[in-house]
Amino acid sequence: MPDAHDIKQSIQSTLAGFGDQPLAPAATALCDALGYRSRRTLAIHSLAELQQMLDPNRALTEQNALLSCWKSVDFLFQLTGSELAGDDQQELLLDVASEFAPKEIKSYVFFAIDLKYRAGDEPPTRTDLSLITRALNRLVPMPVLVLFRHGPAISIAIINRRKNLRDGTRDVLTRISLIRNINCTQPHRAHLDLLERFSLHHLRGETGAIRTFPQLDDAWQKILSTQELNRRFYRELVDWFTWAIKEIKLARLPDHTPDDSQHRARATQEFTVRLVCRLLFAWFLKEMRLVPAELLELYDAADRRRVLTKDGAERKFLDGNHYYRGILQNIFFQALNQPMNKRRKSGPAAANDRTVTKPELKKLAYVGKNRLTEDFDYDLFDRIPYLNGGLFDILPEDNCSDTIEDGAFCVPNKLFYARREDGFTIEAGTGRRKTRKPVEGINRIFDRYQFTVAENTPLEEDVALDPELLGLVFENLLAEIDPKDQAAAESARKASGSYYTPRRIVDYMVNEALHLHLRTQFEKGGASRGDLQLLSRLCYEPADAADFSAIADHVVDALDAVRVLDPACGSGAFPMGMLHRMVELLGRVDPDNERWKKKLLARLPSEIRADAKRGMAGKSYNYLRKLGLIQKNLYGLD
Repeated sequence: MPDAHDIKQSIQSTLAGFGDQPLAPAATALCDALGYRSRRTLAIHSLAELQQMLDPNRALTEQNALLSCWKSVDFLFQLTGSELAGDDQQELLLDVASEFAPKEIKSYVFFAIDLKYRAGDEPPTRTDLSLITRALNRLVPMPVLVLFRHGPAISIAIINRRKNLRDGTRDVLTRISLIRNINCTQPHRAHLDLLERFSLHHLRGETGAIRTFPQLDDAWQKILSTQELNRRFYRELVDWFTWAIKEIKLARLPDHTPDDSQHRARATQEFTVRLVCRLLFAWFLKEMRLVPAELLELYDAADRRRVLTKDGAERKFLDGNHYYRGILQNIFFQALNQPMNKRRKSGPAAANDRTVTKPELKKLAYVGKNRLTEDFDYDLFDRIPYLNGGLFDILPEDNCSDTIEDGAFCVPNKLFYARREDGFTIEAGTGRRKTRKPVEGINRIFDRYQFTVAENTPLEEDVALDPELLGLVFENLLAEIDPKDQAAAESARKASGSYYTPRRIVDYMVNEALHLHLRTQFEKGGASRGDLQLLSRLCYEPADAADFSAIADHVVDALDAVRVLDPACGSGAFPMGMLHRMVELLGRVDPDNERWKKKLLARLPSEIRADAKRGMAGKSYNYLRKLGLIQKNLYGLD
């Protein structure tokens, strides 16, 4: 069997083919590189052929499938248990039937859709891709995998489909998992890693026998699980944390802290927790293009180290202090924590800067300039925006000063740059099972994962690390300060107020609260039993394509009337969860947004309604839904 490196090279080669090949052969080649192939297919290479063969009743519409965005659609193949039934170490069996089996429910159907794209267009949203995927899934009784091409990138969407618990003749289309915006010419390392893990070769090596559709489906759901992704990421982060607290040296401790070994160790641990959370936050800002990628991604596509700081010999560089003092301190404290108009010095303040000799550099209010290369582009710092939060406030123990010598304060480069082959290890296990475990730099770890700034929902999720991870990492790393002392971990959490509710709990509580409110309003209005049943389907079957027009007015009125208050909102998990759920319900009962727009206009004085209506014309439906809910319905304080 090919190893991981060979599979990644094959994947990268086939991705390049999307730039100059028709979609169907390029998509088939990628599936082949992943180990998935079949002769079962249908002659569908256009929307007209799809409608003729699978959609005679025209279930696909502009509203539910965004048909005007399609350039073409291809039916690639159907993958059944027959193709999987060979020996685990061999390729898929291809001597089985070559006809599409419409009654073979335990199978996957692979589609490819070319979306219209013009240079400079934003990539399609996760919601758009999910909408199309759900619509396609309703045409066939088996789950589908959809590969989308949009300009220079592709995205892959896979649905989790299960039997309806109340009606065994119907399926429920639940969560859609997406691998989005894979750059075909220069794929990100995280995307190549994820695609390699998704390959049949990897799955068979990790889970053993995959000879049936249920085994493949289980393996896919596990590899696409964001919970599993978060667990794997956090395990790597804890290993790094264990290594870092032994390498970092602080020159100053928090005020009024005794300078002894116990308090110094505790201060180092807390400093490291802040460092992780700040760097993780900066990584999400990089996804929003607010922090330049070249400051955080320390190796290029060919795995060569980017030159940002003054280098010595490789090993000497890894033991140096350049990256934290020259790059990260400026990102954290002189950019994100400093208004843009205060990033220059003048008069005596500039003249007294003895770290550099060039007058133009003396005027820059950045630290660690003597650690950066002579031709360093300070515009990389200048264009980072100011954030008026508290995460980047400078504390005494942050040691943010050019006057502190490296001997007293050190956050070595190896904590950010080290590769596994550099040979750094930590102790793992206990007793006779004690071993040495390899570790690598935190930027290297982050670079292997895909990040998204769109928070996942119960219906659609990127196979990527999302912003919820910030709170979870902070809370759990506080517990790592002394994992054997639960009281210490508890006091650390209390001191910071860091209690983060898992999203699944948030989703459950939000949905139950909304359903209770809606049901109460329905009963007050004398709703029929049929209306109450339709309401239950709306709340508990999120992918149900039923016609909710009979209850639409009642739902919109009830959502417009509700007031939601979280008196201890913290990071806002519950208000945000409520916002997402209310937007989703409004979208299902009022897809053209006419009812909700009337509500928004009715809130305004009559003399400005005409102008407001014209202003709404160019806004997306979800923008208007969120605008109205945030203005009137959702409240939080802390």
